[in-house]
Amino acid sequence: MKYRILVVDDEPLLKSIITQKFKHEIKKDELEFLFANNGFEALDILKSNIDIGVVLTDINMPGMDGITLLSQLVSQSRTYQTVVISAYGDMSNIRKAMNSGASDFITKPVDLKDLELTLKGAIDEFTYVKQMIAARHQLLEINKELTIGEMLQKSLIPQAFDPFGPKCKLKLYGEMIAAKEIGGDFFDFYTLNDYQLAFTIADVSGKGIPASLFMSMSRTLFRAVKMQPGLMVQDIKNINTVLNQNNDAAMFVTAFFGIFDLLTGELYYVNAGHNSPLLLSPGKGVVPIAPNEGIALGVIEDTDNKPYSFVEKTLKLEKDALLLFYTDGVTEAFNTEGQIYSEARLKKFLESKSPHDPLSNTAEELKASVKLYSKGLEQADDMTFMLAHFDGVQQTR
Repeated sequence: MKYRILVVDDEPLLKSIITQKFKHEIKKDELEFLFANNGFEALDILKSNIDIGVVLTDINMPGMDGITLLSQLVSQSRTYQTVVISAYGDMSNIRKAMNSGASDFITKPVDLKDLELTLKGAIDEFTYVKQMIAARHQLLEINKELTIGEMLQKSLIPQAFDPFGPKCKLKLYGEMIAAKEIGGDFFDFYTLNDYQLAFTIADVSGKGIPASLFMSMSRTLFRAVKMQPGLMVQDIKNINTVLNQNNDAAMFVTAFFGIFDLLTGELYYVNAGHNSPLLLSPGKGVVPIAPNEGIALGVIEDTDNKPYSFVEKTLKLEKDALLLFYTDGVTEAFNTEGQIYSEARLKKFLESKSPHDPLSNTAEELKASVKLYSKGLEQADDMTFMLAHFDGVQQTR
């Protein structure tokens, strides 16, 4: 890499000295020197040569002196490393120069070895500063992308939880609490008809923009298939086939798919490698639903053979059943001792809840429970959950 250095001095001898001293570096195209007689000429040269990174300037010059030049350089929106040349013992001007932004100085008569070391130091410092600026710009771009990804992620999460109206016997509530770095958690639901509701909760592998985009695609596919009871396995196979295509990043998504039937009180479901939802039934305690079933979508395309096959099952819900669907950001929240919140602790939490409590209150208590357990440790993963209270079958459509 070639570094360009501007030398500002009204003594012609300095140009000859520098050209001779650095002739090998100049010949190898490692250094290039440009020369100006005063500050005005220097500013003109800098204006037309934006890649100059080091300025070596005398203090005492006709026209615009070195101190004034330094003040002009500071006001520009460019990065320079400046070295001043001063008479030996002229500490007053050296101090002014350093206060005006000079990074180093050399004294007259110029010692060639000192000049070489000083310029090398200025080049190294300029290179470091440029790298830091580039890294900062890159970080700003990344943060901008992450902000867009976070907005996208949140925009896909339901905000209204009464798809059948306020008198419906099925109550829903959910939240996605994003970690510092965006990921791919989501939950979603939509009505199939006047009495059936399809839903899913899912967790995409990885973090950042790729996970956010994979999440968006997964959600779109979920909504596109319009699942029906008895046909869920084929629908999920179709989603899995699409997610496996051109999946060079080897991303995958765990998901739990379900359909609530309000007329029968039945829950049709398929688990695709996701955390087992928890069911609290009156007088029966908390039990997991579909533990260790299926395989994540996007891992393998052929899911017809066990143990990778998807299985649709049906669960008859009792009146006042309370269900909790969640991602591993809940159960794998760490505390300061490196221990996780765990499914056992989540079961104990749910056992203490009443289905008649507002689901939003239960959600707040769950977040508070995880936060208290974490003891202030920063959230490392998205924490997503959906609560459902089944208050009995609908009598009419």
